Amino acid sequence: MKKKSKIFSFSLSILFFIAAIILIQNELANYSYRDIKNAVSEIKGDMIFLSVLLSIFSYILLIFLDSLALRHTGLNFEYYKIIFVSFVSRAFGNNLGISALSSSAIRFRFYSLWGVPYNKIIKLITFCYSTSWIGLIATGGFAFTFWPVMIPSKFDFFLEDNREIGIIFILLTLCYVLFSMGWKYINLHFEFPSLPISLVQISLSVFEWSVAGSVLYVLLPSSSKIHFFTFISIFVTGQLIGIISNLPGGIGAFEFIMISFLSQFISVHEILSGLILYRVIYYLLPLFFAVVLLGAYEVSIKKESFSGLTNFFDSFIAPFIPVLLAAGMFSGGFIMLLSGSTPSELWRIEWLGRFFPIATLEVSHFIGSITGFLLLILATGIKRRLNSAYFISIFLLIMGIISSLLKGLDYEEAFILFVILLLLIPSKKHFYRKASSLISYLSVNGILLIFLATASAIWIGIFSYKHVEYSRDLWWQFEIKKNAPRFLRSTLGIALATIFYALTKIMKPVTDYTMENSGEGIEDARKILMTSPKTYSNLVLMGDKSIVFDKDRDSFIMYGVSGKSMIAMGDPVGNSEGISELIWLFYEIAMKSGKRVVFYEVGTEYLNYYLDIGLNVLKIGEEAAVNLVEFSLVGGSRKGLRYTYNKLQKDGCSFRIIEHMEIESVMDELKEISDGWLDLKKGSEKKFSLGSFDKDYIKNFRIGVIEKEGKIMAFSNLWETSNKNELSVDLMRYRPSSPDSVMEFLFINLMLWGKENDYKWFNLGMAPLSGIEGRELSTFWNRFGNFVFNLGGHFYNFKGLRSYKDKFSPLWHPKYIVFSGDLSLLNVLKDVYVLVSGGVKEIIKK
Repeated sequence: MKKKSKIFSFSLSILFFIAAIILIQNELANYSYRDIKNAVSEIKGDMIFLSVLLSIFSYILLIFLDSLALRHTGLNFEYYKIIFVSFVSRAFGNNLGISALSSSAIRFRFYSLWGVPYNKIIKLITFCYSTSWIGLIATGGFAFTFWPVMIPSKFDFFLEDNREIGIIFILLTLCYVLFSMGWKYINLHFEFPSLPISLVQISLSVFEWSVAGSVLYVLLPSSSKIHFFTFISIFVTGQLIGIISNLPGGIGAFEFIMISFLSQFISVHEILSGLILYRVIYYLLPLFFAVVLLGAYEVSIKKESFSGLTNFFDSFIAPFIPVLLAAGMFSGGFIMLLSGSTPSELWRIEWLGRFFPIATLEVSHFIGSITGFLLLILATGIKRRLNSAYFISIFLLIMGIISSLLKGLDYEEAFILFVILLLLIPSKKHFYRKASSLISYLSVNGILLIFLATASAIWIGIFSYKHVEYSRDLWWQFEIKKNAPRFLRSTLGIALATIFYALTKIMKPVTDYTMENSGEGIEDARKILMTSPKTYSNLVLMGDKSIVFDKDRDSFIMYGVSGKSMIAMGDPVGNSEGISELIWLFYEIAMKSGKRVVFYEVGTEYLNYYLDIGLNVLKIGEEAAVNLVEFSLVGGSRKGLRYTYNKLQKDGCSFRIIEHMEIESVMDELKEISDGWLDLKKGSEKKFSLGSFDKDYIKNFRIGVIEKEGKIMAFSNLWETSNKNELSVDLMRYRPSSPDSVMEFLFINLMLWGKENDYKWFNLGMAPLSGIEGRELSTFWNRFGNFVFNLGGHFYNFKGLRSYKDKFSPLWHPKYIVFSGDLSLLNVLKDVYVLVSGGVKEIIKK
């Protein structure tokens, strides 16, 4: 369903864009590329300067709105953090659209890393999102009602103007205010602000939308022909249609509405020239500075005098470096495509013609356009940290710089590519994935962006040369002053490159990673277990989990599917060199399947890889590990263990290890003990994160048993690592008639046996919710987890389990759950619970 929704959204966006392009083309039928270029050049410098100042003022107002959101949420941060997150999130959000998820990911990541409670992050994000909408609606209500605009007849709309829509918008705004006065909650996540805050919110947002509109208003040479608030009425309409179109920044749809409505007052070529500069000033320049701000990490780490700032960037910015470089690569590729689609300056080409033959210009132009298209595709490889994409990108950027200079002396374009290259070269450490970049997985949004960029560039080329009558001879014209033939050949090259890339994707072998949990898969996993330093990897032998291998089949991830989540059990197992690529592979498989990615009960070893992908990390407890080298029953701290050990020995209990060849002879007795234990606990076998009593599974391990009078009283199958790094237990079963503390006696004997056999650690397993701080400034999850740990004994003795394991004086190591989706924690926990419990039926039985 989720995948179909994405495809529908993608198709709808494409249709909106194509329709907007066709309609804009009709509006510009009487204008040429040179008319637009001349109109842009006629915009005075003071108008541009004023537009830039208004743009800065608009972003300052957005920062104040973010401060208001923090106040509503009850949070307080240093000003530099508020400014940083607000500006960066708004800059990216404006270019991607104001959808709920466009800038929310940035806010969620930073505020969660700063320890903001999970529920307050949701509250803050919904406040910011609602602010954009209520501000736009209130602005439209004010402008539509008092300065209505005639709706062009070509729309064949049932209303003559937008006054009635304005009245509806005013009523919606009043409802929002009334809810703020009384009804506070409409669902779990949204809380209406108090009346004073809502009034400030609406007023400030209306002011900000008006200032944002004035950025464009001052760029229109004939703006005096239209009243400012009439213009705002049109501006709000364009913004609304742009949002509905679901296109990044509403590109195309917004421009069409502005041209259609404003053409009643101002000439079309003047409107388009203003729109071009508006996109640059209000959208692209802030995005550029946001990228530079995040990219400053690479510089700040070398400045000891800015140690505080260094720590800030080092903690929060490093994961964004590949994303920022990918944005730079994409921008550079788009610029090259635009350059190849528009006429070059004649004097520059003539100057180059003095030193280079025409063939050099022709080949450089063709290579430049192909390079631009390849940079668009490689941006995805850069974002996904592919090692091959890094090296190919360096080569393409160098090629782009050379071709930019040789095809038309485009030194501005070459400089931009050079800056991107300078930022990319020292970032080698961020690109550790050894995979093919040109056939890497492209998301629906990635394909959409590439399509929009390429289609826009080609359409601009068609518009630029519409005065040139097409003929077959154009393909073979090679002259200094002939730009149209070069554009045709470049477009053909881009089309061929697109077809080649599509065929490569189609012909790429598809690997089926579903349910490889038996036969050869299990045997390959068994070989990898021989190299694993962690005992939990033995869970793969249960056969109830699917397995994903890396390309060399020397590391794997075991996982299960529950609800809308693909849940990996623990960290990846195997050769560490292939782990990073395997994590990305698992992530991409889940994304293709429309599932959330979840890694359950992971340690700290691979947290950096999970963060690189952009997953969220949450502590769920701590794991106890006893140092067997130092373990003994001597000393005051081990008095309780000595008592249990001596008492049960006096009672006639003894310990022994049952080897593999003996297991079959005691299997029925072990089954009897297991069934009795389950009846005693009134429970059923757990799944996924624990083993269950299965004869084929049990035969894989040695069994530690406690016997009394020749009868087995308790047993546990042993998880071991071949390098003797770790020893642990899985099933822990005993007879109802067993002596008290029989399992403690078993643990003591297993630890002494492990020490005698040179094992380094004994893993006692996890204590859920242990070690989670519950202070006032802790996250909501931390405080909730701490509350359950201390007071949730009625449901599960969390605190008692921790105290029991503390008897053995273990070292405690944090354990985490890692998951995708900013707002999906509750669903993730539900899916994990269902999977671990053995399914919905087992939960109902309980």
